[in-house]
Amino acid sequence: MNAYLVLTKLNGSLLNSGLKGAITESNSKSDFYFNLVQDYTTAWTGKKPSRQQGRGDTREGDKQHRNAQEGNKGQSNTQEKPNQAETSGADKSALHEWYELLFAQYYDRLSPSSAESYTCILSSLSALTIGQGQPSVLETHITLHPIYGVPYLPGTVLKGVAAHYCNRYLGQMDERFCSGGDYYNQLFGSTTQMGSICYHDALVTPETVGTALRLDVLTPHHQKYNQIRITKEQQVVSSDAAPHDDDSPVPIPFISVNADFKLQLTYIGMSAQAREWLDIAGEILTAAVQQEGLGGKTNAGYGRFKVK
Repeated sequence: MNAYLVLTKLNGSLLNSGLKGAITESNSKSDFYFNLVQDYTTAWTGKKPSRQQGRGDTREGDKQHRNAQEGNKGQSNTQEKPNQAETSGADKSALHEWYELLFAQYYDRLSPSSAESYTCILSSLSALTIGQGQPSVLETHITLHPIYGVPYLPGTVLKGVAAHYCNRYLGQMDERFCSGGDYYNQLFGSTTQMGSICYHDALVTPETVGTALRLDVLTPHHQKYNQIRITKEQQVVSSDAAPHDDDSPVPIPFISVNADFKLQLTYIGMSAQAREWLDIAGEILTAAVQQEGLGGKTNAGYGRFKVK
């Protein structure tokens, strides 16, 4: 079951998938997303999720984030992942066995036994949303692998959050970590030179791929007040409607992710300092993911991770 195709294709054999109805009928989008999560989970695990299963607990993720900021790392590391189930051996489907093989082959190709690499598991503490700003016929996009149809963390996203964290925080302590500095260029490159670290796509682990997609909802309370319109003269016009306590909320369903991802960094070229640079890049990236979060809505508690 390829969730990416279900969310993006509107022709051929997927004409009856419900996507057209979700676009044209305002009340059917929630049912479409629920059916998608149900079909996805059933295909991967052989079990159907309940209506309430899979809503990410963003408040718990936000609590973990505050605990980490206050230095209470012990509590953060002992918390279990909310609503997270792993696929047991008895529940494995042919699709799941295929993905296990694909997963192993992918990481074997990334890092041969003779090459230096940095590897760890990023485990979700709260729901994750990546790609909501991208164009979508459903208005609420989610980044899924275009071939395998499963959630993943694009290498560009990982590199971007690490570069931002390096420049913003480490750059204050050592100017060589600032954008354009020697260390920064070594880790991330510049417009004139290539960096030495390759940030690969992080695939969802086989243990959590079957329960990775979750049904979530966004509820704006002052839709008219927040709306803007663009005139023919390309002028942005704000709404005159003032916000009121009795404004009707407008629930907007969307898909979020809660899973584990395998992170892998490799060094480009040969160098006696390859191991040292990989460790530095790995520490920067894991710190950025734990303290800043990944994806959108991080201020609302989304995108929180811990490192296994």
